[in-house]
Amino acid sequence: MSETYGIATRITDVFPIDTRYGPGVVITFDLRNESDEIFQDYNWPTPSLSTGERGVPAEQIFSGEDGLPQPVSGNIPPGASRVVRHGFEVSMEDMTDATLSVGSIIWRGDFTTVGESSETSGGGQAPVVTTSATVEQTRSRGSQSPSASSPPPVGFTGAPNGDPQPLVGKVIDYCMGPPMYQPGTTQFTDGTTGWTQECAGQ
Repeated sequence: MSETYGIATRITDVFPIDTRYGPGVVITFDLRNESDEIFQDYNWPTPSLSTGERGVPAEQIFSGEDGLPQPVSGNIPPGASRVVRHGFEVSMEDMTDATLSVGSIIWRGDFTTVGESSETSGGGQAPVVTTSATVEQTRSRGSQSPSASSPPPVGFTGAPNGDPQPLVGKVIDYCMGPPMYQPGTTQFTDGTTGWTQECAGQ
């Protein structure tokens, strides 16, 4: 669940498609607002997917013809749900060893069995993605809540210009290092990214 917005996020289906770009995979998310506040649709972060041991980044599919992506359509009131779909330019075979992140939530593992019918999962319903399933939902080591006295991170949220500055109001969620990202690339808890000295020093 997103601790920033109180949105419970589940992966309910992963299936292959053929697009004009070639083979692709569509991932279906179920979002449920478990907070007392309205979730603004623009706060849904763009998912990122990487595959294989080396973490090769996958391109997201933007195709009106295929209806992708299917974003959060409208704000989500407390207790309400939405279905969201994102497509990626990978084959289903690539999904046997993949990492998917949405903001501070990270899933790792084999995505090819998500959504399959299973006699052990209650009459053919899609299996629930938990830490005991083949796809593991984890929190990165940098995502612990900081104490109130922690100083803000130092760095940039836009193009580097001048000396790094304290990023007041920003909290580091996790560091996004090589080989996929430049050293110092940082994911913040509000779903944005930037560069910080703290991540560069790891």
